[in-house]
Amino acid sequence: MTVTLKSLPRRAMLTLDTGTAVEVEKLGKGRYTIAWRSVSNPAVVYLQVSDRDNSKELLSHLDGVHIPKLEQCGQFTAEETLYRTQFYEPLTASNRPAWNLFKVLQRYAEQALREAQPKYNERLNVQRVNEDFASLVEEDDALPQSIRDDVRALVNWACSYGEYLVEISKRNLAVDGETLILLDPVFDYAEVERANQEAKRRAERRSAYR
Repeated sequence: MTVTLKSLPRRAMLTLDTGTAVEVEKLGKGRYTIAWRSVSNPAVVYLQVSDRDNSKELLSHLDGVHIPKLEQCGQFTAEETLYRTQFYEPLTASNRPAWNLFKVLQRYAEQALREAQPKYNERLNVQRVNEDFASLVEEDDALPQSIRDDVRALVNWACSYGEYLVEISKRNLAVDGETLILLDPVFDYAEVERANQEAKRRAERRSAYR
């Protein structure tokens, strides 16, 4: 049985592949994902993910202190997969332990990206960026061992999926108490590059007809 979603006023009814119906409300929407929060159990979030994006599948292989709990729980008919996770609070500067860790990771991610910037007409070496980032994190003895282990595991799996680039930004992170959660820390660099190039070509074609 496939998963179905029926729109309701301001909400929706999600029918799982078990036949269970769950009333949900939209939490947010990204390029490839729509997040739905259970009305009856707000601690539960369902992610409706396009099969063009493997980032959630990648994360579902991981198990760590800073990794979101994520499990596949169904398949839509229209090339979309459903994942179940828990609701995590947004990261804010008021959460000092998580915020301070975020700033360190962000600095290392920016350093790795900056040092790997390609020369003219060359492509970014995504795996090099990821590996350099992981090395910087692993070599910092002041960081908790848990984040060093989780970043290494994340980079290992990202490399196995092709050009999935680790990105550390506030909007992609969350907290569980005072623990920093790498909520949505990777994206398909090659896919975004293709989408940007196609958008540029469309803009050039429109400009040519003016």
